[in-house]
Amino acid sequence: MSSRMSSGAWLALAIGVATIVGLGLLVVLSGEGKGGEPAPTVIVCVDSTISTDPVRESYLPDLKAIARRAARARAPFYADACGENATGTVNWKVRKQFDDAGLGGELDDEAAEGKLPRIEEQLGDLVEQRTVRGGTPLGDMLAVTARQCAHRGGACEIYLFTDGEWADATVHVAREPISDEQESKYIDLYGDQLGGLDKAEVNFVGVGHGTDLDEPRLNEARELAEALIAEAEGEMGAWTTAL
Repeated sequence: MSSRMSSGAWLALAIGVATIVGLGLLVVLSGEGKGGEPAPTVIVCVDSTISTDPVRESYLPDLKAIARRAARARAPFYADACGENATGTVNWKVRKQFDDAGLGGELDDEAAEGKLPRIEEQLGDLVEQRTVRGGTPLGDMLAVTARQCAHRGGACEIYLFTDGEWADATVHVAREPISDEQESKYIDLYGDQLGGLDKAEVNFVGVGHGTDLDEPRLNEARELAEALIAEAEGEMGAWTTAL
């Protein structure tokens, strides 16, 4: 018996190897292998307090872009306006579980072309909501997103659309500098409510837009937000006017 393989055997072996490599590459590109993890839940909280009234509609392009990214990633998507009492008013008016069926089949094409009519209409409704509250209750807003994130299993991608002008019964960024004692008390007050932010990424969008706050005060606002998120063992993401 010859120890050499015939040309036909070599061809069959080459085809087999190519098939295996091709299938492996397909699994990697599709992100649907057994070892793949589901996309993190996307949670959006839109500051609907008085200070953002003049500029809230400017949030809409970024809101739509986040929804499209969630669609492409097949990620659970929640959004609502956060206002006078974030914990009591938020019921996540926009809820969508994107899946392979998507919006009629070709999910990526639909998302890329912005054909998310129902979701985009609902997001438009959110930026039109108003409250009578003049200040932004940072702790309450983070707490309500933390609770929803915990419900979804944690490690979420959170977007808080706000001007950064934190104001509630404990702190008011626009009035006076935040002392170390105030920051410590604020963290003690809300720290236990933010456990759901563990391993979550929290992004702040709209910062500074429409306010009279200067950069030193905005930096104080950022430091307070970072301290709260760090206490919850979350991760500070973007701090920006627009994405």
